[in-house]
Amino acid sequence: SNLSSLPKGVQAFAQAAFDVRGLIQLAGKTAIKETGLNLPKEIKGIKIQYKGSKIHFLHGTSWSTREGQKIGMYVIHYDNGQSVSIPILYQQHVTDWWVKEGDPIPTDADIAWTGENTASHKLGYNIRLYKYTVNNPYPDLEIQTIDFVSEMTKSAPFLVAITIEPNQHSYESFRNVRIDNSIIPRSPEASP
Repeated sequence: SNLSSLPKGVQAFAQAAFDVRGLIQLAGKTAIKETGLNLPKEIKGIKIQYKGSKIHFLHGTSWSTREGQKIGMYVIHYDNGQSVSIPILYQQHVTDWWVKEGDPIPTDADIAWTGENTASHKLGYNIRLYKYTVNNPYPDLEIQTIDFVSEMTKSAPFLVAITIEPNQHSYESFRNVRIDNSIIPRSPEASP
């Protein structure tokens, strides 16, 4: 039961580019009971050092809980010392990564990727990741680090990648324009 079918490297998911290399799985009550693994409650200091207007999270969660429950949060730390907490709410920003047709989808996130693994296939499930996007409240401040924290509910969140959308898009300017194929003049006999 894993994400081995998820494409690695720089990938486009739900109209955002993510560099997929691995994941951070946090603990939750069910995760500890079911797996016996010593998963961390939080990961602090994910290095960013970038300014941007939007923050895109490619994430999921293992095991379900009640709708609207806060299962975790992202804590954004800026270069001026300010911090902002972004809650992760079940069935709003993420749902269980194992899904069947007709299962609810998050109300405030996009389905980013759907696939399967050996275990999910045997049981008739798909696996899914979600893209949760937030507007950066301080786009002109550099984001130094992000903390990923579990609320230790039944649901155990995991993070696959983060993308920061730049404040301004830069486009190449055109210095010369040339037409490779000449334009054929319109015939004076042609109707409107």
